[in-house]
Amino acid sequence: MSYRIPTTAELTAAHLARLETAIAQSSPLNDKAFLRVLAATEAGLDIGHYKFAADAALQNLALTATGTGLDRIGLDNSTPRKQSETAILTAELTATAGTVIPAGTEFTADANGLRYRTTAEVTSVLGIATIQIRCVETGIVGNLEVGDTLSISAQIAGADTVATVTVVDQLGVDTESDADYRPRVLFAQRAITGGGNATDHKIWA
Repeated sequence: MSYRIPTTAELTAAHLARLETAIAQSSPLNDKAFLRVLAATEAGLDIGHYKFAADAALQNLALTATGTGLDRIGLDNSTPRKQSETAILTAELTATAGTVIPAGTEFTADANGLRYRTTAEVTSVLGIATIQIRCVETGIVGNLEVGDTLSISAQIAGADTVATVTVVDQLGVDTESDADYRPRVLFAQRAITGGGNATDHKIWA
């Protein structure tokens, strides 16, 4: 049997009938009559409760749960949601030998306008400082390609102002969406696992 939420009008009528019965008299037809206003107010509160209950029921099933509800079901089945990852890149910056590029030095990518920071202090060797930089934002928005350039935010004596990406160490990845996560949770619920069988390896992937 389907779950049906009564309409506000139906709930208002039910509350009005209850109130009229309780005091043994009919309410005036005026919409501003006290009993009618009280009945409408209680109906509004009831609608909120009905919708909360309906949503709570949906959050208990992997087929219909969303967000944190789906996360909870996934964890119950040893299948956590794949989290976002930050883009990490290696870049080269022309600099006089011995020039120190401090950890946390900030660059702005010319391709997307996002900020990147060096992960460690680096000293220039043979006129090149090879730096590793991490995007300050997670997800695919921080991805750059080899050859892309970044401009330094604050000039460092002895160093050029533009760095060039030479290696993509780690691609930025967005948090797994409900649409992608749900099939994995359903598979984990329905699968027969154990002993490191083929199903186990699909879940662990």
